[in-house]
Formats: sequence, C-alpha cells, structure tokens
Amino acid sequence: MPEGKEFMAIYHKIDDTDLSVIKNCCGSRLFSKKRQTNKYRIRSGILDDAQTQKPSFHIFVGLNVSWDEITDNLKQFNEMPTGR
Repeated sequence: MPEGKEFMAIYHKIDDTDLSVIKNCCGSRLFSKKRQTNKYRIRSGILDDAQTQKPSFHIFVGLNVSWDEITDNLKQFNEMPTGR
C-alpha cells in the first residue's frame, strides 16, 4: 500500500481471517484477508476509480429490512448461490 498505512489497523478476526479497518476514527472496514490462501476481499466503496462492474444479482434478500425495497430486475437469492 503506497499511502495511508498509518491510518489502518489489522485485527485477527477469526483463525484464518485478518480484518483491516480505519483506526482512531470510525472503524470502517477496508478489506479482509484469508491467511491460508492469501486472498483479499476489498470493499468497493474504498476505491477511488469509477466502478466498471455492475451487480448481477442480490444475495440474502430474505434478511432485508422491510423498508429496503429492491427495484431492479436482477435475480434474487435468499442465501449465497452455489456454483459461482
């Protein structure tokens, strides 16, 4: 990471996962890392560039609050779809 590392804190969330957050502020999550596979999951909201990816479906829609209305025609799943 070229800049801003001093504003990050990394916590061992569970046995195989590290979680990076903004420290001394709001604690917003930046990314998580699986230690065994070295795979990162980056929160798209932290990126400066315009997003080129668009959603292709909604997951966990059965857990949505009543006021969260999905207004597009994307496929919806109550759980994580398998085979992706």
